[in-house]
Amino acid sequence: MGVRINTLGIVGMAVCLLGMALFFIVNMYAGLAVLAVGLVGVIAGLRLAD
Repeated sequence: MGVRINTLGIVGMAVCLLGMALFFIVNMYAGLAVLAVGLVGVIAGLRLAD
């Protein structure tokens, strides 16, 4: 329960949502690329929060 999300984690989640939107609207590959970047941001944010 002690998960502290910093701004990097929040930005990463926003990028993930953007990636999902691109996945459906633009094309699969653009969406997956943005989603991957977003996941890296979330993971980095969680690691830095510890």
